[in-house]
Amino acid sequence: MATADQMPYNGLQPRKRRLPAAVRVVLCVLAVFVAIGGVLVAIPVGYDAYMRHVVHSEEADAVFRRGMRNIDPHAFTKEGIIHSYTIDDDKIEHSPMGGIMVTLYANGDRSLEVMVTLDRPLNEDGSREPLEGQGGGYSRKLYDLVAENERKLAQRPSAMVSSDKRIQLEQPELRNEE
Repeated sequence: MATADQMPYNGLQPRKRRLPAAVRVVLCVLAVFVAIGGVLVAIPVGYDAYMRHVVHSEEADAVFRRGMRNIDPHAFTKEGIIHSYTIDDDKIEHSPMGGIMVTLYANGDRSLEVMVTLDRPLNEDGSREPLEGQGGGYSRKLYDLVAENERKLAQRPSAMVSSDKRIQLEQPELRNEE
């Protein structure tokens, strides 16, 4: 008995057509590129989720608060300019030098911008140290507000040292050497 491919075409049933070999090769190569592209896209998406997780951790919160207190010594108090901060999730990026670059906004005000780079240094034995801030900067407007606040706080009577103590601090004790 003859197979369907060997039987003559009778016009009633549609004939099965195979794609030419060149087209099949091109489709296979294209499928491989799509699969590799999907893997390459999935890796950064996973790293972005990791970075977002680190930035929103309690450990990062402690680093951010410490950094804000370096900018404004009275941060998170009634006397300070900085009372809170928000993290801009759209500006969380991998640093080319290692670490995670983050943009924060003091008091939720986008003009009071603070940039921080988070890093977890590697020890000689391969273990990681605690998360730390590796630098950054802040906006001119925030600088001006903090500087003006510091001037106001320095002029307050409660912040001033009594005149007797100031004299003692400014004039060193004279020794009578004989």
